[in-house]
Amino acid sequence: MKSPDSGNCQAMKFESAMSDTEYTSSQTNSTPEHLVSGVPTSLSPQEVASLVPMPALLAQLGFMVNERTRRSQCILCAAHNPTTFSWRPDGRWHCFRCNAGGDRIGLVRGVLQCGFREAMRVLCGLAGVADPKNVEFRGPTPEEKRRLDRLKRAAQEYQILENAEQLRQTDELRRVERLGMLAADRLLHLRSGPQERFCNEEDLAWDALTLSHRERVPLLAAYLIMSFSSEEDRQQFVLYPRRRTKLIDDCIWRGGVITDTGAFVELAL
Repeated sequence: MKSPDSGNCQAMKFESAMSDTEYTSSQTNSTPEHLVSGVPTSLSPQEVASLVPMPALLAQLGFMVNERTRRSQCILCAAHNPTTFSWRPDGRWHCFRCNAGGDRIGLVRGVLQCGFREAMRVLCGLAGVADPKNVEFRGPTPEEKRRLDRLKRAAQEYQILENAEQLRQTDELRRVERLGMLAADRLLHLRSGPQERFCNEEDLAWDALTLSHRERVPLLAAYLIMSFSSEEDRQQFVLYPRRRTKLIDDCIWRGGVITDTGAFVELAL
């Protein structure tokens, strides 16, 4: 089991990589005036896309925009559930029905069923570029590549941590449930008449049954958090071990967890 300090170290690396991305986005958004200068300029597609506010893009594509919940019906798969499509202000989006996801460019291509160049024309128009032909798209700079590499490595490390934590919680829950079943089975067997195989066997069986019942509830809550809760709660649970107790207590108090789609998974005690 990883120590709390190792979890905090991973959290710091993850947040550092995310801050690099936010810094790049803020630098791009702070200098949009060169897009309308009327002279050829060199921009990456991501820089052009980042100039388009996500609510404006969604409204242009026909989504019902709710900036409070950031949820909507998915146009890509014609889902009727108003919470299947999730989006973030940084341009990332995901549909929990068709499992599609990506950035602004991918969203435009998916909804309009067009190629990359046509999608960039749409984004240039929404970004305020007077003449999209004046924009010369370039690849990422060496500094941008290093930041993207850091973000990818952090995401990969987090995924490894999340998978390992989910397996650990599953194993712990199975261990406790097996202990309870063995203790209950032995107590039933002793009540039918056989003698104890060793001194105080019945007392030890009752202690084991009590222990399994006491540990099962928080372990079941932790299992639900890692398996069904929202992405934000899972990240909190994996990256910040000191916050796990509060997350588990909240799950027990609510009687379950809320998924990314807004569904409620009940804690079956």
